Amino acid sequence: AEGMQFARNLEEALSLLAKNRVLLADRLEVALVEVDGAVMLQGTHPSDAIDEGRTSELAAALIVRLVREVLKVEDAVKGISLQYAAWGPKQAYHECFEVPVTFEQAEPGIIFHADKMKAGISHANAEMFSYVDEHFSQAIKHIMAAGYPAQLSKLRSAIADNASIGVFDGRAAAEKAYMSLR
Repeated sequence: AEGMQFARNLEEALSLLAKNRVLLADRLEVALVEVDGAVMLQGTHPSDAIDEGRTSELAAALIVRLVREVLKVEDAVKGISLQYAAWGPKQAYHECFEVPVTFEQAEPGIIFHADKMKAGISHANAEMFSYVDEHFSQAIKHIMAAGYPAQLSKLRSAIADNASIGVFDGRAAAEKAYMSLR
């Protein structure tokens, strides 16, 4: 949020988020895509299957608030597309987001009006934005250089895959990673 506020426009701010998603979560996938004359900020994470989209709903609410209150881009959000069923009354979602919300969608994300993507951010600062962008790039390089041993990487993937189907057994994770339990 702090870095995004220095972007020239909404598109640049959201692109910064997508580009640096690994700083938020190593398995987070975020992309800006054009959809039916609008722009969607799509986001998925393996935990979505575990918590049935609750974390994604929270993330969407935070991003919408960031766009409205920090970036101060008014009326940019066109709608919200959620992957799972509503956890409460649908009207509560509409009141929270103040835009239409659809559920059980194949492509989850926040839908923005295309004409708002070039909307300027009042406290844009090219020098600060460049600094933040470079700082994030260096942080990502550091994370990637630290890496994980190949076997640990396989084990992490096995744990996440099993967790997505509700299996939390150590033996099952080891088996899936082709390792002994020991």
